[in-house]
Amino acid sequence: QAASLESHIRTVFHHGLAGSFVFSFTDDWFTGGSQIEDWAFGLTRRDRSEKSAASALKRAWAQAELIIVDDAGHAADNGGITCELVRATDRFAAMSG
Repeated sequence: QAASLESHIRTVFHHGLAGSFVFSFTDDWFTGGSQIEDWAFGLTRRDRSEKSAASALKRAWAQAELIIVDDAGHAADNGGITCELVRATDRFAAMSG
């Protein structure tokens, strides 16, 4: 997982994409009212300690600009997210000539 994620992020940067995201999968998972106890995927362990995938992403994202959008939700039509997506698209367009 670590090598795959690091390769993905480096490819995103290499091609000049406006962004990428990775879910950490550290939320508590429930199905049928019962907590799922036997999962082992994601960037962190159940106790939130880092797995090698988290370290790989840190290395790959070290060259990226971090933009935190206050009060952002999951929808692209959220005002703050829309603004940052437009800014990123404009930067990409300027790079592309």
